[in-house]
Amino acid sequence: MMNGKTKIVLADDSKSIRAKLTELIEKKGYECVTASDGIECIKKVFEESPSFVILDVKMPVMSGYQACRFLKNHPLTSKIPVMLLTALDQPIDELWGYEAGADYYKSKAQDVNVLVDEVDKIIKESNFKPSFKSKEISEKEILSFLNDFLDKRIFEISMINEIAQLSYKISSLSDVIESCAKTLSKMLEPYFIAFAIADDRGAKINVWSNYEYGIHIEEFNAYIKEILHDSGFNNLSFDYSLGKEPIPGNYYDKREFLYVDPYETLTDKEFQTLRGGVFFCYNKDSYESLKRVAFILPHILLVINNCLLHKKIVDMSITDELTTLYNRRKIMEILNIEIDRANRYGYELSLIIADIDFFKKVNDTYGHNMGDAVLKKVSMILRNSIRKVDYVGRFGGEEFIIISPETSLQNALLLAERIRKIFNSFIMEGLNTPVTLSFGISSYTPGKDLDTLINEADTALYEAKNSGRNQVKVYKG
Repeated sequence: MMNGKTKIVLADDSKSIRAKLTELIEKKGYECVTASDGIECIKKVFEESPSFVILDVKMPVMSGYQACRFLKNHPLTSKIPVMLLTALDQPIDELWGYEAGADYYKSKAQDVNVLVDEVDKIIKESNFKPSFKSKEISEKEILSFLNDFLDKRIFEISMINEIAQLSYKISSLSDVIESCAKTLSKMLEPYFIAFAIADDRGAKINVWSNYEYGIHIEEFNAYIKEILHDSGFNNLSFDYSLGKEPIPGNYYDKREFLYVDPYETLTDKEFQTLRGGVFFCYNKDSYESLKRVAFILPHILLVINNCLLHKKIVDMSITDELTTLYNRRKIMEILNIEIDRANRYGYELSLIIADIDFFKKVNDTYGHNMGDAVLKKVSMILRNSIRKVDYVGRFGGEEFIIISPETSLQNALLLAERIRKIFNSFIMEGLNTPVTLSFGISSYTPGKDLDTLINEADTALYEAKNSGRNQVKVYKG
């Protein structure tokens, strides 16, 4: 600083405006260094190391927007406060100014005395002091930096656009996750990428790689398990989408691990459903690429989070709120579809209706909170006891429906008996009486509709109840 004065660089292509502003600025006790275009402004900033920069928007050679973009993105000058001055007063112009990185955006129509008073106040309140020494920068260096910056922005915008397209695949979470992993692999040299989707019941880890399965995957899994267990997530399951390439021979010399917590990355916490995290195993030689990944990752996490929100909304429309099983409307929809399939292809189909024995007595004796707890526990056992091909839903009250596609009456009987025996060994905490279920079974034959199939199973259930409960009965017609 010459004579200990704080420096301000002022760039404007109008000689008269430069002269007027310089006079007022220097009356405030500052040293004013002037420039007539954007290139000259940048050179003066590097030479003078000022505490503030005032830029006219419309200038020859390089506009104020472009000069501002350079200054706010160059590591030496990014902290220097920049004010854009413009005769353009449309909202889009101000938005464009702030997009360029300007700290302040003021109209030239404003009284110049008031303007300089504002600059004086900003400088005194911010107390900013430049930290770099004076240096020269050539026009070639300036244009080269801007070209590199614009190339980077074009790449980032194209990647954001590509990620935005993933939202159209919102119907399939697994497809979205795989596409996100492939997008990230374009910016980093990853060995593996994993997205952990966690909820209260545990976490599912979706692992993606171009490389084949091997001991290196187990090592990556161990890293993931350690972090998730430390974060309080248990019951982990892994789903793989792997390639066929052999792992590189220098893998163990080059590998690095990285964990990203989505809660720290996503700024909008109110609608965040994504829990778990993102895990990377990458080539440490590509470390610099992590900067690009850091830029793009919040956009990717946002797509996955939106997909989870969509799935949650869909789930809420088809599940029973208390038990989280399919609700009556959804289970009836599934039954209609399975009846249609059985009729069209000649498949067997069986239906089981289960009812909790003496449930009213539980509510009357222990209260409705205990009744709800019993319903939740019974639902969990039913969900865990059926086969992968079966569907289970809450029919209403304490009644449940199990749909068993391509299943004979005899095999449905075996399934119901197996579930009944599971409940015979079940003890509900806080309940002095056992929780048992009665079952009624019907099977599809050509010509039967949904109502007939349900009425037949219900008739069999009624027989099981009248025969002493805790039994399985088959409709015999």
